[in-house]
Amino acid sequence: RCGVASRLLQESESMSRAWGFDEMLLKVEASNTAAIQMYLRGGYVTVGIDTRAERPRAGLMRVQWERTTLVCMRKRLPAPDVMDAGSSEG
Repeated sequence: RCGVASRLLQESESMSRAWGFDEMLLKVEASNTAAIQMYLRGGYVTVGIDTRAERPRAGLMRVQWERTTLVCMRKRLPAPDVMDAGSSEG
């Protein structure tokens, strides 16, 4: 494992903070235990389980929908560091 997913998550959190957001919300399939563990290590908490979710599956002539369970997770984002905004000293 190269940590690509963790790095992408960190970058998306940084961008979200820069845009003024104070939390991240996501959904992940319950069967994706590796991703869930990564999110937990990253400070996310489970806030709900969606047992009636659907995911697309390619059919012969159209997309078919099949049931899945999604884990809903949230992480509060700290405010950007005041020092990052620049200094007024000078």
